Amino acid sequence: MTKTAIASEKQVYADFYHVMYTYFEADYLGTLNKIEKSHKRHGFNALTSDDKDRLTLIKGAAQLNLGLHTKAQENFLSLLNKNSSQYVKANTWFWLARTGFENNQADMSVKAYEAVSSNGLESELSTAHWQSLIYMAAYTNMHNDEEWEPLLAQLENDSIYSSYLLANLAGRHFNSENYAAATQGFVAAKQALLQYQSQQHAFTRRAIGFTRSIGNAAAFYLSPWRWFSDDPNKHAQRRQNEARERQALHESDALFDRLNLQLAHSLLKQQDDVDALAVINTVSANSGDSQQALLTLGWTHAEQNRWQAAVDTWQYLRELGPGIFQLQASYGLAYAYQQQGLFVEAFYALEDTGVQISTTLDGLAQFEQDIGADNFFDDYESLWPQALLDIKRTFLTQNVTHVETDGSAQANDVNPHYLLNARRQLAAILTTLSNKAEQLEVLKGLLEEREQRFVGRVNGLSLEEKAAHIANTKLHLQDMQKRLNPTTELARQTLMLSMTSKIQQSAWQRLNNANARHARLTLNLPRNDPPHNKPLKPSYKKRLARIEGILKWQMEDSYVVKRWEHLRQLQAATEILTKAEHAYRRVSSIGATNDEFALTRVKIEILEKQIAQRRKQSSDLHQQVEHRLREHLLSIISLRTEQLKTQWVNTRLAKIRLQDLQGELLVPSTSSAGGSQ
Repeated sequence: MTKTAIASEKQVYADFYHVMYTYFEADYLGTLNKIEKSHKRHGFNALTSDDKDRLTLIKGAAQLNLGLHTKAQENFLSLLNKNSSQYVKANTWFWLARTGFENNQADMSVKAYEAVSSNGLESELSTAHWQSLIYMAAYTNMHNDEEWEPLLAQLENDSIYSSYLLANLAGRHFNSENYAAATQGFVAAKQALLQYQSQQHAFTRRAIGFTRSIGNAAAFYLSPWRWFSDDPNKHAQRRQNEARERQALHESDALFDRLNLQLAHSLLKQQDDVDALAVINTVSANSGDSQQALLTLGWTHAEQNRWQAAVDTWQYLRELGPGIFQLQASYGLAYAYQQQGLFVEAFYALEDTGVQISTTLDGLAQFEQDIGADNFFDDYESLWPQALLDIKRTFLTQNVTHVETDGSAQANDVNPHYLLNARRQLAAILTTLSNKAEQLEVLKGLLEEREQRFVGRVNGLSLEEKAAHIANTKLHLQDMQKRLNPTTELARQTLMLSMTSKIQQSAWQRLNNANARHARLTLNLPRNDPPHNKPLKPSYKKRLARIEGILKWQMEDSYVVKRWEHLRQLQAATEILTKAEHAYRRVSSIGATNDEFALTRVKIEILEKQIAQRRKQSSDLHQQVEHRLREHLLSIISLRTEQLKTQWVNTRLAKIRLQDLQGELLVPSTSSAGGSQ
């Protein structure tokens, strides 16, 4: 395998692992974006067949979590037609079951359960996924009036699904007016939920105790797990686990409150007001159902003819702030006063109800105008009126319904949370594209300015002189190259001498003079002058040879270092000359044709077209998403408006009836609610 192929494979797997990391961080939209970008880059061609199947599985799961059921189902069905690994098969069946369960194809969960259990694939699923698959299959069989109890027996005690399943069974009994069975079912669901909460609490205590016991052991400090105690991923994992635990706690608490409310309604249907009152009192005050519970509590008191308790409850609810439950509390107060014969108080309670209806209708009308603003969904959390928070809850929990041109409504493939996230992403993309368009405009201005300056510089240059200078420099460097690479010993000695210091050169000159004098003296012997007739000692010549050897050794040592330095500088100069020649040719070419600026201008125009096309696509999609969100919210507001108008009419009729009962004792109302009708 070549280095390029190895690098490509590493890049592919790096992108694959990045996709997996993004998915397990629950960034599902980011997961799909990374898959799309990586597909354009390399198509994941270096992945193994099993890893490609896992990538398809991740893509489908991300689409499902975003509410794209149809696209997710297509990916899962494509995996079933392949010879995938056991892990991929098992998890494909699970996600396919969940897709059908959420998209009005619940029978798919039964098929998935049978496929997984018959092929022994349970071990390939996580415990949570296996329990969820059992629940979906049992729920489907229950609503199809088929056998579901054996599936309930397979659910573990530390699973919340048992409580959900029993609650659904109780709900079926309630809807069929079998209130005794419904009561037993809700009680059984509560017991299962309490057992689940107890198991979770016991597990937490055991985990904490186990950690402390290990922490006291000396061997704990030798464990490899301690080596990563400062790993930042450990903190991220802890935060993720804590968030999951908080979510599970919130889910179980919310389910507990809903079960209590449903149980209370079932008890009320059986005229068991005392037990219903006791159950309602257990609903948490911080729950999203607390105000509904207070309203129901008031009616429970009323059913027991405990009028003062009902009045106190409704008055307390009314003081919590504006909202639909406070409005209904005022209506309940009117009923309580009327039942006690307090017609004046009942009349003014109805008067207050009418005012609240009028105020709410005005608030809804103003809210409709606010929704029409382009930036409403940018900061809808802070712009949402406090009195209409129940509409917000409905808006975020109900699936968006798509209306065809023929007026028929069809279940949509998305949910409000996905649409809000998609809108946020599209807004960010539009901002990025706008910034890029502005940068291109700046780049065009810089290009024009640079082109004008370049033309001026080219016109001011003497290219002939530059060419001659480059040629002379090239010849000089070639001469230096020859001198630094001598071919004869004489040339080498000359080069070496030129690279020595002045002291060494002076010593070499004195040595040459001494050798010449020695040679002259040797040739002139014998002389007539007796003192000079003595022959020269051999040691003189040896001394000169020894000095020459030392001097040559010193010069050779300096020569090697300096020659290498000169060669390095020559190489650098040659590279600079090569760049200068290339720049000269480029300048000459540009100066003659000016093609570079034209090509750059064409590239900018192409980028402008691409950005304009992407801006149009993103803007159109942004408008579609915003339109669907706005229409979804306006439909909820329209329904609430019609309900309030009907209640306003009923309130006026009730006031007229009270006036008839009291004759002239009550002054006719001057309520302005009619203007809001």
